[in-house]
Amino acid sequence: MDDAFRVSLGFFEDVRPNALANKHGNIHIAAMYTGMAMVILEFAWFCLAQADVFPEIGEPANETSPKAREDIPPGLSVLIQTVQSDGAQDAHLNAPIIPRDPHRHAAAHYLALLMMRFVWLHEIAHGALGHIDFLQSLKANGEGRSLGLNELSLNELVSIHPGIDGRVLQCLEFEADSWALSQSILIQLAGQENIDGIAALPADLRCRMTLFAIYSMSWLMETMSSTFIRGRLAITHPAPIRRMQMLQNMAVWELNDLGLDMPALTRQTLGMFQTVLGQIGAQWLQTDQFDPHRYRVIFEETQDQLAPLRYIVPEDAIRR
Repeated sequence: MDDAFRVSLGFFEDVRPNALANKHGNIHIAAMYTGMAMVILEFAWFCLAQADVFPEIGEPANETSPKAREDIPPGLSVLIQTVQSDGAQDAHLNAPIIPRDPHRHAAAHYLALLMMRFVWLHEIAHGALGHIDFLQSLKANGEGRSLGLNELSLNELVSIHPGIDGRVLQCLEFEADSWALSQSILIQLAGQENIDGIAALPADLRCRMTLFAIYSMSWLMETMSSTFIRGRLAITHPAPIRRMQMLQNMAVWELNDLGLDMPALTRQTLGMFQTVLGQIGAQWLQTDQFDPHRYRVIFEETQDQLAPLRYIVPEDAIRR
């Protein structure tokens, strides 16, 4: 497209942990709900409270590596308890799990910021890669509601418009993941980190924390979606484990020419994240039988439809 890409970023005051991408006029919108920031920080606290997570930071021996509550996934504890108490001032809320070591506590805040960065970049990607224009082009004669991407309600789009295929929405999600991942890593490798505490960390640790943040955010978004719609694994979103496996492959593809041992780095980081999953409980370790190779034709057809709508050209965003 010849038009310049313009995007307005901001927070949406809402307790729900959500994020969205849309377009009003010629301005794209990328918004994060304030509830998302709270959920992200609580999840980051839980991760750094595990002694095996980034053991080179602080004194991991000070951590007790507690398991999550069986009925509530980490990150959602405070939110769900608050909703269940209906805002009662005398309600007793169980405190979130927080790292004991002060250095690891600070690192959890850095991890949370990296997770939020991935969310912002993912939503920006939906606009820059033409996803929003594509969805809005499906409105018949300009009628009906404005179609955007709401991360907790993607399944609703399939029912809103008969022309929307859930597999196409998965394609859009994978593509936004790929672009957000590559940009997140590029920030570290190009020396563009603007958060002083993160920039002061060794380059290898910054890359691993960035990948860990992306794995965390992908698992958290899908877990939140399946929790809040009270159903398991809507077709519009890949399952958490499948999505992380795809992200691991994307990281190797995107960073293959950068001189780093990315296969080893991604395996190490994903393995460390799986130790966190082991502390959460099997009921939250969802997977499915989605095989992206089975839908290769759908993916390629979608890319062809998106080509004239893109504001940027992804470098083979969905690998073939």
